[in-house]
Amino acid sequence: MSSWKEIVERELGVKVPDQYAAFLDKYGIYYGPGIEVYGMSDSLTGYDGSPCVIGATQIRRREHGLPHRFLVLGYGGFEDEHICLDTEDEKVYSISRWYGDRKIADSFDEWFQRDVIEYLEWYENHRKEFGDEPFEVIDLDWMRKLRHGL
Repeated sequence: MSSWKEIVERELGVKVPDQYAAFLDKYGIYYGPGIEVYGMSDSLTGYDGSPCVIGATQIRRREHGLPHRFLVLGYGGFEDEHICLDTEDEKVYSISRWYGDRKIADSFDEWFQRDVIEYLEWYENHRKEFGDEPFEVIDLDWMRKLRHGL
């Protein structure tokens, strides 16, 4: 059976960076309060659209001319902003037709630590203010280790 990394590489014709491959192997896809990171999962019924990294990337390529080297990691929160991983330089970018493109992290791990893990830690400390239940969907200790390599 092929790994998620191999499936993404085959379907999209890119080399998946090791840091994102580690995320795919451990989590596949991440859904959390206010955050979603696209990937691959056995629960997907197909590759069409998000949260599947293949479908989201194919749509962005077809409809918006996303350069071939990028993987769509998620929605950025603005009208047409997407968070994308450059498979060549391994940096993370915010890409938007309306707001322009900008580098937001030097690696998947840096982006994930700053924009996902730190937010989730803040959220866990403040969730009672929102009346939310604790969440058990991510191993924060394992994700912190990504910063230092596996």
